[in-house]
Amino acid sequence: MANIKEALAGVANYDAAVERFMGNEAMYARFLGKFVDDENYGKLVSALDAGDAKAAFEAAHTLKGTSATLELTGVAQAADPVVESLRAGDVESARAAFPPLEAAYNQAVEVLKVL
Repeated sequence: MANIKEALAGVANYDAAVERFMGNEAMYARFLGKFVDDENYGKLVSALDAGDAKAAFEAAHTLKGTSATLELTGVAQAADPVVESLRAGDVESARAAFPPLEAAYNQAVEVLKVL
């Protein structure tokens, strides 16, 4: 699994993730594959476009939790200000905080698609 660890450098904390998955590298790799198909990012974008703070919060919070569990640290960290803005019901602040999340998410997905 060294090639996965190398590929994830800068996107995920591989060692911490494998530890979280109780040393089961294959299971971690399977869950990484599922992240690419997760619908919460798309739901977040749609809800922000619609100005729906509640739906956007639910999607952003789930995206943040999933990415944190998978140790996709850039995504999880970039999601935090979006989640907190939406927790307060402030869609405009969430939109302003969104570009770093978009960049981190796209970077992670690009890497994960080639694994």
